[in-house]
Amino acid sequence: MPKLFVVCPNCKGKYSVANEDIAGKSVKCQKCSQKFTAKVYAASSPKPTAARSAPSPVGFSDSDLFGDSPEKEDIFADLASPSSPAPTLGSLPPMTRKKAASRSIPIAPIVIGVGGIALVAVIVMVGISIANSAGDWGGSSIPPLPSNGSPAGNSFASSAPGDDQANFEQHHEVLDTQMKLMNRFIDAMEGVNGEQDLPQFVSTVNGLSSELRSLATQVANLPKISSENNKKLSQEAERRTKEFLPRMKAAGQRMAQYNRNAEVTNAMLDFQAAGKEVSNAISSARTRLANSPAPKRQSPTPTRRRSNKPLTNFQSRYGFENTVTFRGQELEVKHGQMITEHLKPMLADTASAASSSSNTGGVVELHYEGEISDLVPHVTFGEIKSVDENERTIYLNSVNFP
Repeated sequence: MPKLFVVCPNCKGKYSVANEDIAGKSVKCQKCSQKFTAKVYAASSPKPTAARSAPSPVGFSDSDLFGDSPEKEDIFADLASPSSPAPTLGSLPPMTRKKAASRSIPIAPIVIGVGGIALVAVIVMVGISIANSAGDWGGSSIPPLPSNGSPAGNSFASSAPGDDQANFEQHHEVLDTQMKLMNRFIDAMEGVNGEQDLPQFVSTVNGLSSELRSLATQVANLPKISSENNKKLSQEAERRTKEFLPRMKAAGQRMAQYNRNAEVTNAMLDFQAAGKEVSNAISSARTRLANSPAPKRQSPTPTRRRSNKPLTNFQSRYGFENTVTFRGQELEVKHGQMITEHLKPMLADTASAASSSSNTGGVVELHYEGEISDLVPHVTFGEIKSVDENERTIYLNSVNFP
């Protein structure tokens, strides 16, 4: 299906739209403030996709999940009636963060425009989260499970060499369960044929989230396996994860039409968070199994950072764990304030630092104390190239501020 767009008759500004529902309605151009009656045009052919170079931990980029997004966000998503003022960029409501009934997860209003997120972005994050957790058995950022030695704690059973195959089967069962839950999630998306199906979809996804959290508890009691079986499991996880991506992409594009349903988005965000809990449980198991078998006094909680890069002045002032860094060739100093205003509801305060160079691009640092994965869905002002949660850094391919 060709891409649809609306063109401002005054400044010729071009905006992508999801469907033809906007045709004949009064809108206001974000660039020149001209009011006009929208006419929907169809693109003659899709634009070529720009090459992307940064692979994900399991061998594919996050953009592979759902393909390219429109060049511009749909600024007409909050259309007023013809008798009321047409919406502008500044009139759209800001993002807010609320608490779910039983646990703290990010909840964002579904507003396409500054301060909001698209449902497709949420689905992308779900796919990345599950893919990464499935690949944690062989992820490069975590050392392999040791093939000898016993665990330091009592949460993992020691095993003799002859038991390694039986232990491998337990790990393989966890992988099977992850893949089944992911496919059931895609089945649920594919089963939505209209608004009437959304309540059942939300109920199904909430149930899948509960099953994922139960799986995280199961992972905590897994025995160790040999490095050979660990590698074998990792390769299978990567292969099977890639297999469901085409279905995930197609289902995600269909679900994009429900980008204003907060219950749908909250259910998906919770599913993503549950997948991350499984990933964290696997990571925790690897860390404890890598300890010396000899009893040792418990060491202080390590920092989340896993590199020896020197801290910047901004990171030293607020603490590394209380900052987020944006890097990109198109970033300029002026973007520092723009990004701060865009993400203000998510930030601890408006403190920021920005610098740019014609050779290395730009850097913007913000005072942000949450998880990087919680912030990513709100980065709607540019195309994300990659995310390094260990370095608390988001790399941008492009910046799309007006």
